[in-house]
Amino acid sequence: MRRRNEAMFFHLYACCVPVKGYRRSIICDLQRASFLFIPNVLFEILTIHEKKPISAIKKAYPKNESKTIDKYFNHLISHEYGFFTNSPANFPKMNLDWDDPKIISNAILDFDESTPLTYMPAILEQLSSLLCEAIEFRFFNALDAATVRETLNQMEGSSIRSVYVQIGYHPTHSKSALQSVIRENPRIKRLLIHSTPGVNHTWKIMSNDQEIPLIMTSDKLETENCCGMVSPQFFSISVQSFAEFTNHNSCMNKKVSVDRLGYIKNCPSLKKAYGHIRTTKIADVVKRPAFTYMWSITKDHVLVCKDCEFRYICHDCRAYRLDNANLYSKPLKCKYDPYSAKWEN
Repeated sequence: MRRRNEAMFFHLYACCVPVKGYRRSIICDLQRASFLFIPNVLFEILTIHEKKPISAIKKAYPKNESKTIDKYFNHLISHEYGFFTNSPANFPKMNLDWDDPKIISNAILDFDESTPLTYMPAILEQLSSLLCEAIEFRFFNALDAATVRETLNQMEGSSIRSVYVQIGYHPTHSKSALQSVIRENPRIKRLLIHSTPGVNHTWKIMSNDQEIPLIMTSDKLETENCCGMVSPQFFSISVQSFAEFTNHNSCMNKKVSVDRLGYIKNCPSLKKAYGHIRTTKIADVVKRPAFTYMWSITKDHVLVCKDCEFRYICHDCRAYRLDNANLYSKPLKCKYDPYSAKWEN
């Protein structure tokens, strides 16, 4: 630890960004994809008093808090979140402005046994023209391994770079067959098989020098109602996601969906549709202000969420809300209360 004197300044590393909550705060480490809980008084010290030397910070608080302030700084240094310096101006903050040239960056495509797979080529062609690079395929029905391969092979030559696949269990889904599907399709980032006969297991499959989760679960994910879960396991912590979530909606931004009936929506769980894929071009839909409106709803606009310390790393859901009549209501499936700092069971 660098020796210091009271004339020095404490400075957070640029990748460590504090976020205030109602009862407590966190510091998000955008480089190591982690966060550290801190008391709100330390958030105040790090933000309101960030340009003051240690001596001036201590003068702003009762004398008996001086040792506590030292402990705060030492705690952050021990976790490699900050350092002492004589020249804080030499360490500017990270630019968290967000911009993405892609018209659409991600999409959800839903299917059930009645959805024609013949829709797929036209949808992929349209998404590629919009520079979409990530797709989540959600098959609520069972597909055999051969059909899965055939379906995923249609992405060859498209703009898609990341694929998340959810498929109903079929007897052909042996571990070896699913491993082959993953290794033959380097775009796959996760393969989830639902409605398995009592089987719950997760493997890490090496593909293209990456560990790809192969998940088998007995949970029945047979409708779009499986969407909208809010949990720490879905937190996203990176420079890009933090910047996007600060400035835009963390779920809806630059997203388009086609539900299992073929209707184009912001999200398959929303009632509002903007046309059918047989008669409406996705490129025409994404130009409509009514469609893009949700992209600008950040957590700072959402009731309860705006007081939550996790708001810039948490995915938002505008489809399932506590008050369905209020577009800015808290996500229905979030069990965290920032006013008590507790998760409900």
